[in-house]
Amino acid sequence: MDPSILLAQVINEDMLQQHGLNQNPAVVELQRGYIRGIWTLLDNEERLELLKVQPLRLLKQLEEEGNITRNDIEILIESQLHDRFSDFDLEFDATMHILDKHDAYITGQFTLGLIDGGFKTDEIDFHIPAVQTTAFINSMITQGFTELDKDIMDGVEGGKRANVISCEKHPLVSIAHFHSTVSMNYIAHHGLVLLYPALTLRRAGLSNGGPWDTHINAFQAIQKYQNLGYTITVVSDVEGHCCGSDPSCPQAIRSLQDKGVCHFRWADFRMTRSSRLRTSRDARKCIWQLATGDWCVGAGGENTGMVMVNGHCEVIKNNQDCQMQEEE
Repeated sequence: MDPSILLAQVINEDMLQQHGLNQNPAVVELQRGYIRGIWTLLDNEERLELLKVQPLRLLKQLEEEGNITRNDIEILIESQLHDRFSDFDLEFDATMHILDKHDAYITGQFTLGLIDGGFKTDEIDFHIPAVQTTAFINSMITQGFTELDKDIMDGVEGGKRANVISCEKHPLVSIAHFHSTVSMNYIAHHGLVLLYPALTLRRAGLSNGGPWDTHINAFQAIQKYQNLGYTITVVSDVEGHCCGSDPSCPQAIRSLQDKGVCHFRWADFRMTRSSRLRTSRDARKCIWQLATGDWCVGAGGENTGMVMVNGHCEVIKNNQDCQMQEEE
C-alpha cells in the first residue's frame, strides 16, 4: 500500500487521541472525502485496511452511500473488538463462548466505546442472570481474572477491571431500563446490537427518567456521557417525527425485532438473519417504552415506561414524578 494512504489513519488516531477532534463533524467529513477520493485506487484488502480504524458512524455513512456493504462493517467491527479485548487480555473466541454459555452480555462504556471509536475504558461490564453468577466468575478466573470484592476494587487504581452485574430478571430488562438510550447497546455472543442507533451514532440520546432526574446514580451516569461529548435530552429533536411510531420517539413502544434496532453479526452467525438471532438467542419477546413520553411534543404521552422480556416485566418510573409524589 502506498504510504500516503495511511494519512486517514493518522488523521483518525492523532486527532482522536491528542485533540479529541474526531467528534468534530468537519473532521469526519475530511475522513469521508479522503476515503472517497482514493477508493477506486484500492483493492478490497487495502480498503479494509484503510477502514479498520474508522468509527462505526463513519462506516455506516459509507454504507448508506454504497461504498461498503453491511458484511464489510461486520468484519471491521469484529476486528476492532478483537483489539479492544486484547487490552483486557481476553481472547475473542473464548469470551464469546463464555457469553453464550452463561447467557451474558457486555454493556456500558466498553460497548459504547466500540461503537463510538473515540475513547477506551479500563472497565468492562458483564450483565448476567443471577443463577449464572458463580459459574460465570469461575469462567472469568480461567481467563486470568482475580475475584475481588467491590470495596477492595474501588480502592484499587490502575489496571483493567471486569464488573459482574448479577440480574434477578433477564439481563435485557436491565439494558432497556438504563438511564438513557446512549447505554442501550450490548455485545452478545452473536454480535453487537444497538437499540437506538439513529441517535447513538450521532452522539445523542434520550433520558429514561425525566429532565431533572434526581436519582444520583442516573445523574452521574448521564453526566459521565455528557463529558464524553454526548447530548442527552428528553425528546427526539427530529422535526415532524411521528409520535408513537418513530423509533427515536420516547412515546414509542419498541421491540427487539423492530426496524429501529441495528445488529452487526460476528463471523459464525453471518449466514443467519439478525432478527432470527435476536429471537432465538436473546429473547422470544422483548418490548419496552421509555419513561419520558409525556415530555414529547405530541399529546398523550405517559410518564411511566416499561420493559417486558419473555416472562419478566418491570415498570420504569419517571424520577421527577416520584420526587413530586414524595413531597406531596
